Amino acid sequence: MKFIFLLIPFFVLSQEHKASGLVLDKDTKAPVPYVNISILKSQMGTSSDEDGSYSLIIKREDLEKKVKLSSLGYKDTTFVVSDFLKFDKIELSSLSEELEEVMIKENFKEKFLVINNVKKKYIVGGIGGLNYAPYIFALHFPFKKDYSEIDVIDKAKVHLNKVHFLGGNRSMPSKFRFRLFSVGKDSLPGADLIKEDIIITTVKNQREVEIDLSEYNLTFSEEGVYVAIEWLYIPFNAYEYTYTKRKSNKKYTEIRYAPRISWLKQKDKKYRLALFTSGQWLNFKMPYIKEDEYIIPAISLTLSN
Repeated sequence: MKFIFLLIPFFVLSQEHKASGLVLDKDTKAPVPYVNISILKSQMGTSSDEDGSYSLIIKREDLEKKVKLSSLGYKDTTFVVSDFLKFDKIELSSLSEELEEVMIKENFKEKFLVINNVKKKYIVGGIGGLNYAPYIFALHFPFKKDYSEIDVIDKAKVHLNKVHFLGGNRSMPSKFRFRLFSVGKDSLPGADLIKEDIIITTVKNQREVEIDLSEYNLTFSEEGVYVAIEWLYIPFNAYEYTYTKRKSNKKYTEIRYAPRISWLKQKDKKYRLALFTSGQWLNFKMPYIKEDEYIIPAISLTLSN
């Protein structure tokens, strides 16, 4: 009796594969930190770390899909996942964008106006980085006539909540990217209004972050502005989250990512939300507690004259 041995590469049989490497600037060869790496039409992804390194488990069913790398100041880069696995270095090309003309005002800051002023009694729960692809959550602030004379974006404030650990909730340090977007196609976020990285590092027990935006001389557009938080799926932000499913005593543990941004109760339907996930912007239905009460991220903007 003859036996025929069929040699099939381990790569084909394996249910999971690990992609790892470095993301570099094509011109300077310097590491590019905090790059959003997402498999399209999937919920898998990661971020590059401070040194440009990344590591991502690839499922077999995702091998023929595409992976998209995107970061502020760089051109989006897309590969077929099976090719992406072969790379140990990926170079991103920087964007050559013409600077928009900015109107500089004499800024005496005699008047201030806070939009979506956050009061602690209206804070309820929070949203953090879940156990799948990194995402950007954007809150749209619409224009009002009241802003025509007080229209310089002076600062933003983001309110933080505790993360969930086994045995209770507690605060932990975190890093996230803060972004401002214009309103683009289909009323979704368009171009970045600030062309440089704003990476925020929080400390343990910090409950709010104030970001000074006065140096950018940004005026509040009649189309409004999107204020966005980008979660960074890096080891610094990772923590274990243990939970029990309903009608089951079995405990499950997964990795989640700080920070956790507070939700704010809101009855005004003027706000809208957008979510960047799997390489694209989507409208995000505003969650509600009851018929006439919604929740939005606890983020406020201060305008000055």
